Amino acid sequence: NDQTEFFNELLRLKVNPNGLNGKGETPLHLAVKHKLSSIANNLLEIRDVDINVQDSECKTPLNRAIECNNLPMVDLLNKKGAKIA
Repeated sequence: NDQTEFFNELLRLKVNPNGLNGKGETPLHLAVKHKLSSIANNLLEIRDVDINVQDSECKTPLNRAIECNNLPMVDLLNKKGAKIA
């Protein structure tokens, strides 16, 4: 799909997967927030991705997944060792 192709292009260009936006959100925070599971899966395969980084509201991606009631994402993040802030 277009989102996955866009994501893969960003990786090809060596965009920092831990880069922050103005709200302190990483690409993983955004993938969780917008329920983009394929992108979240791809991000979690990157060795240097910080799965427990906190945004400007001190929330980790796992916190966001719980807030969004995104149970498949909660399960995925838990399996990868994510923690709640």
